[in-house]
This record gives sequence, C-alpha cells and structure tokens, in this order.
Amino acid sequence: MSETIAEIDPRELQELLRNDKDGGVRDAAVAEMRSLAADIKKRAEAGVTPDEFQRLTKIEVALLTGALVVTAAWSGYHRKAA
Repeated sequence: MSETIAEIDPRELQELLRNDKDGGVRDAAVAEMRSLAADIKKRAEAGVTPDEFQRLTKIEVALLTGALVVTAAWSGYHRKAA
C-alpha cells in the first residue's frame, strides 16, 4: 500500500481488503491508524486546552475504531468456510 490510509477512497480500501489474501493491506492500514492514534494521544497528553484535549481524544478513538473496522471487514471477506 503506497498511499496513506487518509489518501485512499473508502470504496478502494474495501476492494483492496477483499483482494488482500495475505493480510498485508490490512496490517499496513491497521498499523498506520494505530500509529496516528498514538501520535494524537501524545499530543493530547503534552498539554492542550480542555476543548483541544476532547477533540484530540475523539480523533484517537475514531482511528482506533477504524483499525477494528478494517480488521473486521478483512475477516469477513476472508472467512473460511466451515
């Protein structure tokens, strides 16, 4: 995945995940979202106004939730038949 997660259209990401047999796209997307979330958390903890802290915390949660959604979507596309 040469683009950042923010640069990929959601429909394109969906298609990439469908075709991602080895989980490489999933892993890269999840790693990027977790890394961004960690950076946001550090920024929030460095000392910001209460309003900025709340805004950054929402962004952090959104990124971590996005990572879970990507993992769940990939798992759904690649569920093995029992």
